Amino acid sequence: MRIEVETGARIHLGFYGIRPGYREYGGLGIYVNGVGYRIVVEEHEHDLVRGCQAGRVTEIINEIRSQYRTAKHYLVEVQKCIPEHIGLGSTTQLKLALYTAILRLEGIVANLEDIAVKAGVGSISGVGFYGFKYGGLIVDSGKRQGNELVGLLARYEFPENWYIAVVAPATKRRVYGEVEKRYLMACSQVDESSYCRALEIVFRKLLPAVVEKNFADFVAGVEELDELTSTYFAAQKGRFCCRESEAVAMALKEAGGEGIGQSSWGPTVYAFFKTRKAAENAIKHVREVLGSKLDFYYMGVLSARNYGARINIS
Repeated sequence: MRIEVETGARIHLGFYGIRPGYREYGGLGIYVNGVGYRIVVEEHEHDLVRGCQAGRVTEIINEIRSQYRTAKHYLVEVQKCIPEHIGLGSTTQLKLALYTAILRLEGIVANLEDIAVKAGVGSISGVGFYGFKYGGLIVDSGKRQGNELVGLLARYEFPENWYIAVVAPATKRRVYGEVEKRYLMACSQVDESSYCRALEIVFRKLLPAVVEKNFADFVAGVEELDELTSTYFAAQKGRFCCRESEAVAMALKEAGGEGIGQSSWGPTVYAFFKTRKAAENAIKHVREVLGSKLDFYYMGVLSARNYGARINIS
């Protein structure tokens, strides 16, 4: 048996509900095509991993073996990867893809929610998890005390003809894992007016704009939410994680980008465009303006993926 899993990635647009209490955080984001994982798994006489991020994949295989007491060995071909820890949700997508493939190969029946808990994903943000499952624009319910997995509040079809220029500049400042948890714990003191404004932006401006396909209202809402979200994180010391991401944001704006923001903790910066050609020109502009000053982990034009991960068995 041969299991192939192909995923998208996720862009995190910010939080609407960072406030201590019964339910915390609450975020939204878009599952996207153009970058993702493609892995192929089959039984083998010993573990063998080929392709990108082989060390990371080997660690997750060992984690699965420990969680489920699996006995088989696997040949894993990693044909396509999301760059690690740049704000595109690589950990969630890779873990869910590998867990899903190996459990299918082992004949172990487990629903995706149980897999997520075992894999340790989806406990703070549900955008990547529900993106993997359903695709589209995801609004999670926030973390409820005592729950190991964030709930799904809403899922929308996102206009596939709204294109997203995405640039991740190389930087020494990268936030994930335990550092991310410390940052989140430090942002619990959010004033009432900011909290209410975030709710208003998301539920009275941004989401209605998606339903109505109103590009102008959507990009205005995204940018305002991103700016508001950044004020929650004093450790970031500004709207963007670092000077490299700030420079990228300025270049995207010069190229006509709208709804500019930082995905998760960065360094990925995104901007929305009405045509693919305009988004491609923006990427070209960033490369021309900043290419001699910065290196890049990733640059590309993405679009909404209104369906989840694809699993093929042969």
